[in-house]
Amino acid sequence: MSRQIVTFNFNFGQTSQQNQLTVANGGGLWKRFFGGRRKLALDLLPADIIVDEIMSRLNMKDIGALRRVNWNLHLLTKQPAVWKRFLPQLPRMPFPLPALPPTAKYDRHGLCALDIERLVTRAITFDNNWLGEKCPQPYYIMPYATYQHLLSMVLLPGSHYMVASVVDGAGQYAVMVWAMEHPSCDGPVPLVIRYTEFKAYHLQAKYMTVSGEKGITISFLRKRHKSNTDTRDIPESLQAGGPAEPEDPYMPLKYDCTTLHITLNSLDILTDRRYKPGTKEFEHVARAQRDAIKKVSSIRTGRQLGALTLEEIDGAAYVAVVKRPDTIVLENLSTNVRTVIQCPHPQAYPNYDCQIWNLRLLPLQRQIFVIRTVTMTPTMANDVHLLELYDIPPFGTEKRVTANESRIISLEGVTNIQMSDLLPAPEGDESIWPMLSKGRLPPPITVYFCRERGVQVYCMWAKLVEIPASPPATPGIAQNIKKGKMKAVAEPQKWYYYTLEATRATWCLSSAFSVGA
Repeated sequence: MSRQIVTFNFNFGQTSQQNQLTVANGGGLWKRFFGGRRKLALDLLPADIIVDEIMSRLNMKDIGALRRVNWNLHLLTKQPAVWKRFLPQLPRMPFPLPALPPTAKYDRHGLCALDIERLVTRAITFDNNWLGEKCPQPYYIMPYATYQHLLSMVLLPGSHYMVASVVDGAGQYAVMVWAMEHPSCDGPVPLVIRYTEFKAYHLQAKYMTVSGEKGITISFLRKRHKSNTDTRDIPESLQAGGPAEPEDPYMPLKYDCTTLHITLNSLDILTDRRYKPGTKEFEHVARAQRDAIKKVSSIRTGRQLGALTLEEIDGAAYVAVVKRPDTIVLENLSTNVRTVIQCPHPQAYPNYDCQIWNLRLLPLQRQIFVIRTVTMTPTMANDVHLLELYDIPPFGTEKRVTANESRIISLEGVTNIQMSDLLPAPEGDESIWPMLSKGRLPPPITVYFCRERGVQVYCMWAKLVEIPASPPATPGIAQNIKKGKMKAVAEPQKWYYYTLEATRATWCLSSAFSVGA
């Protein structure tokens, strides 16, 4: 009895040619597609042989190429075993990975094959898109009915949820939480809405733990008339990260920074695949969760408010907001204890207007990264932008703090300054995200100077520094030692710190590329 030996040759290289499957005993394209049933073809092998013996030897990009061969192989590439074997390789991937909601649903055991596939494919496409010579382009556009007019929106890390500031046809303002991939329809679905009475602008959202409950924390600014009888239109707010807005002295306003919180348990109920949006069952569940968004903070003032940010320091959630022109208010969202930081006017520019345009909290080093702009007269040089690092004083105090580090950047025609967010794992993160990010170099804080002629970009990189064997008696480091994040050992430790010494310009984008608020 003779035995026929068949050799399969795979070519999944990144070339312009299509991927081909060659059988050693010959056969052309005509015979392959029009010659009746193929006796020798890869997809005629048993599924377990293809998955366990062949796909186990392919990398992630090869799996994507194999998926495009035919429909049978496309279905086999969706098997859980194909993607779960990549899980140990994810921390070693050379490009950033999308974040995950910090719940046990996304831990090593709860993560399904589809989640791993999306994690890998989005990381690859994101990396390819941003490393190209052209400006990043959308892969596809999904039109969906929003039921409201969207004023602004924020995607949570990983793009599982979106928070939007909306207004309906009757002029009622609200914030709305969307699930971007509802399991029952695999598309965006509005989950819950909270009316805000006035327009919510400078919207921020982040996964945070407030009073022991994991959820999405939403912060925004509002402004209203000081007099309840004043019915004049309030001017529209500009982008966050810019100069103070002009104010009418004959129309006094009051401002507030409001922070809301919705638990991930409530969102898990609303995204249960058993309740399909549009059905009576989903409507019943949604009504039970209509009060799921709770107010956790409200900072009110008669002075104009500017940029704001959310961050966790020593396991506690905080909101920080700029009170024009040079004050920062930091509030603990669990205890509502406030810390007020005043930035002194720069001595080198005593007669010029200086305002805080943007800021970020640096929790591990217990500092605030602040960008202030000194506005020069039109006949003088370009405006001066001060990049500064301030130590956070003891919580519950009000202090005038001098910058630890400072750097001056002079640029012409800057209209707005945007900054990237840090992505540390939230307190009590039960997902695999801490495992994926362990040992990775912290990403830089990217500063976008939006100009009339384009965007100038600066990056502040984290620098590896040694911490003395006896840690300084600062509350931030002491808390890290208590929580096990650092060890008080005899030998000095190394820690990543952001310093202005490691700040440098990277590239300048064309005027066709814009960075929004």
